[in-house]
Amino acid sequence: MIMKKTIAIMLVVMLAVFSLCGCGKRQISEAELDKLIERVSKEENVSPALLKAVVWKESKFDNRRVGKKGEIGLMQLMDGAVTDWARAKKRDIPKKDALFDPELNLEIGAWYLAWSSRLWPGREDREVLQLAAYNAGCGNVEKLWLPKDPSKPLTIDMITFSSTREYIKLIQKKKLEFERQKKKD
Repeated sequence: MIMKKTIAIMLVVMLAVFSLCGCGKRQISEAELDKLIERVSKEENVSPALLKAVVWKESKFDNRRVGKKGEIGLMQLMDGAVTDWARAKKRDIPKKDALFDPELNLEIGAWYLAWSSRLWPGREDREVLQLAAYNAGCGNVEKLWLPKDPSKPLTIDMITFSSTREYIKLIQKKKLEFERQKKKD
């Protein structure tokens, strides 16, 4: 009897881990992902190359990825961003398992990029601000790096977190690669 209970508990735990890690999800193809990125980027008014570069950096296009801090899917979504999206869209907060869905994950991540861009209208440095906010949070951007004078841009060297500086540089470089690739196609 004790052995059966132990096995049953182990099976439940294994199923939960399997479900939460995205292991049971199908890997999305590159063609499917490109179509989704094009559609979602238009809906949220975000550059498709920027969105694809963020996906590349966050998950290397693996919709099943789970980060060290529990980030989920293509855009490595955190609970706060998902909650903000649900509140803004007047939708229920999706279950963690649903966040492995590439379409939903991209929708939320693209919404967050677009939302953060709207926090600083008219600024020429919005892309740096967007990416800094996506990586380090809007609070850090506002408190630590945003110049008080809106005519002065936030430059990458003003960001005090080396990991965020590198994050932005890598994404901007990849964005340019994706834009060049798109022109060739």
